[in-house]
Amino acid sequence: MTNKKVHRVFVGVPEELINSIFWVEREYRINPLSYSIGGTYIVVEFRNSRVLGYDWVKYPAKYLEKVLAKEVFEQSGQKGPIDIHHLKSLVSRIYAGVISDENSERKLHEIWASENSENLPFKKVEILTSESLIQYLEVFKRNLELSLKYISINFPFSYHFLLENWEDLDL
Repeated sequence: MTNKKVHRVFVGVPEELINSIFWVEREYRINPLSYSIGGTYIVVEFRNSRVLGYDWVKYPAKYLEKVLAKEVFEQSGQKGPIDIHHLKSLVSRIYAGVISDENSERKLHEIWASENSENLPFKKVEILTSESLIQYLEVFKRNLELSLKYISINFPFSYHFLLENWEDLDL
């Protein structure tokens, strides 16, 4: 992996970590969805001072679980489900946030910290993602005309098709 310095501004991540984040490049990512804009940003601060960043993650709970399981395996040789004790010995903090496009504010939340978390972080990142999606849905419902245009631009549906079939969409 090459350490490509990408300067991004994030709200919610301590300033001293921002310049330490090593953003994992797309060429090291397997899922084709990692190549489409939008999704969850995840930053993992490890106890050994490494800070890894992942962007455009579409299934953050599963993705985070795989990343951490790989780290546990590399450090201890243990395969299988992650337990809280291994996680606390390897990771200091985890930040995550849902970002709809590259121009929107990059606000991340600390979702897990080794000193005060007694549960694994996967449910928390799922809840964060669900809450963000519900907020987007509410905005879409309040702005139907804009929503129809957005969907017709970003998905393989024509604007006229959406107008004719809007009632059939399961919102």
